[in-house]
Amino acid sequence: MKYLLSYNWHTHVYGEEWALFLGNKECKSGYSSDLRLARRFTEEEIRKYKNSDYIPIPLDLLGISEIYEREDTFNKNIKVLIEKERLNKLLGLNKCMPITILGEKLYTLKDIEFNENIRTPRLRTDIRNGILVTSGKLLGTYYVTQKELDKYLKVVKKQIEVTEEQIDEMRHALGLSYEKNPYRNRFYSSTSDKKWNDLVAKGLAEKGSNSENKNCHFWLSKLGVAFILGKSITIKKYNNLSSL
Repeated sequence: MKYLLSYNWHTHVYGEEWALFLGNKECKSGYSSDLRLARRFTEEEIRKYKNSDYIPIPLDLLGISEIYEREDTFNKNIKVLIEKERLNKLLGLNKCMPITILGEKLYTLKDIEFNENIRTPRLRTDIRNGILVTSGKLLGTYYVTQKELDKYLKVVKKQIEVTEEQIDEMRHALGLSYEKNPYRNRFYSSTSDKKWNDLVAKGLAEKGSNSENKNCHFWLSKLGVAFILGKSITIKKYNNLSSL
């Protein structure tokens, strides 16, 4: 069985280098009508098709079996037939990201919003507060590596496993345990403290490099603060806790 798709150019979604599939009314039900293209376009292609509503599909990449062009809408509506197996592969593929020199995939905020359903304003807030760490910014677009994205998603989606004792300690460090004196998020403890070393390993806490008599300072990372508060933080009083 084959599925009819149209291919639309969207400069406002991913910037001028990206495009996406939009299924037309003839697509079979049960399949996504929004398929990310697994390829970045060349500068020549961008210049050529920048002002077009629709652009051609790279047939060699997608394994297209047939292509139909309507003369009355040339470069406006190019339709293709894709084999079911190829379509299924595309459905499992969100989008091909740019890659760093170390081979890491990079995601834009729009990628994260589309894939994880986290709105861009919230992502920008978390970037400002150091919760989501970017690898840089180019032409107004932030890029996030897979490693940093995984850490961030574990926190905001509460996928990190911690014990009740660790949660109590983290709340104590932030001054949220009213029956105890707050640590002010920087306290002296044994370098072999299992509770806190585990939190450090999970990215929820940080550990001082200087140690004395087998003791050192621990404090919550901004990811740790976000984990305890359970939301993106815009609270200024927490912004510089790790530097206290």
